[in-house]
Amino acid sequence: ICGFMLGPVSKKPVTEVVKDLTKEPSLAVVLESVGFVGTASSQILAEMARLFPGLNEAEVAAILSMMARTHSSPTLRRAPGALPNLGDDVLTSALKAATEGMAPKTWSVERFVDFLKKHKRELKWDDVIRGLDRPSFEVSDNAGLAIIVNAYTRATGKKFPVETVLCRRWEHAAGQLSFLAEAVKSSADVFDFSKSPRYAEALSVRAGPLQPQYEVYAAVWRSVDLIEMLLALSASRPPSVRQIFATPLSECPEILLCSLAQIKLGNVPQGGPQVLFAQIAQRLLPVYLHKHTHSGIVLPIVWANNPELLMQGMVVTYLSQPEDIGRLLDVAQELRALRQILGYRPFTFTLDMASLGFRREYLNLPKWLNEQVLT
Repeated sequence: ICGFMLGPVSKKPVTEVVKDLTKEPSLAVVLESVGFVGTASSQILAEMARLFPGLNEAEVAAILSMMARTHSSPTLRRAPGALPNLGDDVLTSALKAATEGMAPKTWSVERFVDFLKKHKRELKWDDVIRGLDRPSFEVSDNAGLAIIVNAYTRATGKKFPVETVLCRRWEHAAGQLSFLAEAVKSSADVFDFSKSPRYAEALSVRAGPLQPQYEVYAAVWRSVDLIEMLLALSASRPPSVRQIFATPLSECPEILLCSLAQIKLGNVPQGGPQVLFAQIAQRLLPVYLHKHTHSGIVLPIVWANNPELLMQGMVVTYLSQPEDIGRLLDVAQELRALRQILGYRPFTFTLDMASLGFRREYLNLPKWLNEQVLT
């Protein structure tokens, strides 16, 4: 490839030079070798496509992947005269002409997509997006993410299919996680998490004066599919996933907890992902089991969606701070769930709560004890 870019003057026709780039030439390889000038005009794209008549969804995915990865690479900005002489080929002339003015600073993704819309109408763009599941795919910044999303939108006139990344586990986890890591930092104009198939209801909470971006974070982390996918990806990339979760843990914890409550532990892969699920839940639940401004909003949602999770949180809180049994009893009463919670284990927790409930005249203790013996 470097020989093509910087080697001595070649007298070969461009088709032979292209074949010399690799044993299995592809348009993605050639475009990266030529640099940003490769999308500088429709004529250049037409000549390149002529050399690769079998351009399909997998190859377009490879090209978009390459563009997302290299869009800011200074080595791909070809100055005038930087291209080798490839002979009197039409493509060579077009490439030379394109460098006579100011060298392109990045890929013209719009021109590339428009060319495909005109000359490759049979392309299935949903398959193109699925084709990003490849070893070389990586998104390292918002501009790279925008290349992928905008290419699909321009080609189809539709919103990006978020379920392709949120609901399907890729074979190449690193690429999928790099996509999601940038998506959670992007605006809804780039990646709209509200299109997630499982999207939690908004909470009636007010952000503090130091949280101007609260609604932005909330819009992302209401996606139950996002949280479940990140948990699954933590099996192979635990540090990276934990780093992503650090933002909602600090910026919108109540949103994260309410979304997490809609995930059943059995749907999370065993091992590290289930451990991470439990760690997040047990970090957040005690905050709202104690007196908190949003306890009255958050706890009913958690109870309605995942009573088991809330009861586990109550037990963990009790075992670490037994003196909080009074507050836990208040929560049980507020949720009208005392009888159900008293059926949970360990028995030391339920007996302590039942005794306090009896003293507060919430419970007929002798009758409850008799029921426990009979069962």
